[in-house]
Amino acid sequence: MEVHVSEPWIPASSSWCGQEPQLEQFDSHVLPDPDVQSKLKQGKLHCSHSDPAVQDCRGLTALQQDLGDWIAECGIPGIFNATVEDMPKIYAYVVKHYIFLRTAKMIHQFTDGMNAYGKLWDLVMDNWIAFLPLFTNMQEPLSKAAFKAIFRYNYSTRGSNHREAEEDTIFSWEMVLNMIEDKVTELRFEDLLIFVTGADEVPALGFPRKPCIDFYEQEAGQRRLPYASTCAMCLYLPRGITEEDKLHEMLFQATRDSLGFGKV
Repeated sequence: MEVHVSEPWIPASSSWCGQEPQLEQFDSHVLPDPDVQSKLKQGKLHCSHSDPAVQDCRGLTALQQDLGDWIAECGIPGIFNATVEDMPKIYAYVVKHYIFLRTAKMIHQFTDGMNAYGKLWDLVMDNWIAFLPLFTNMQEPLSKAAFKAIFRYNYSTRGSNHREAEEDTIFSWEMVLNMIEDKVTELRFEDLLIFVTGADEVPALGFPRKPCIDFYEQEAGQRRLPYASTCAMCLYLPRGITEEDKLHEMLFQATRDSLGFGKV
């Protein structure tokens, strides 16, 4: 049986944006699901049109026995009547199922919903570069400059003893940030951001208010770790820390020992 796009088990509406992608040689390692990767690799290995050594009925029969039900669930019930020559198109369609067709209805529902409000999705499509950060994971590792720019500092009155002790702590804080930037510690800017805000990156439209750094008094003879309020988005540092190694150790322990968001 020769496979055509008009076959009922290979839907004709399979092009993207008016173009027909060539997926017969698609690299399955790009897909995030390791189980799907393994099955696609197995299917391609059994019946690859580029390898004459496996173009026989035994390879196809083994594929149908091992993966036939799974391929049928991808929208290709005709797998059990297919020939070796059909396999490149079947492989391409399974790939298409996992990277497009499987979520197409949900995507259309989302875009139709946005267009219900003043054709908002059409606006996004016409200005897609401007909207790219909202719909695409463009996360890059935070730099020291970008991380510092996130925060404001709640200093005490200038000239007070508290202010002097706070400036000592901030000097050590700067040294810790240098350690992170130079990668001489396992602590990352993202760890601190999660600790303070619950987010591992700055939202595309920024935080609703600027996160802050505040200070607390370290009681004599006590070792109280830095702490944070993710509701207030504020990091509290002890006053009077003059050694960056000490502050680093405290921050490292605070972030690692915290349950945090999604940590156990």
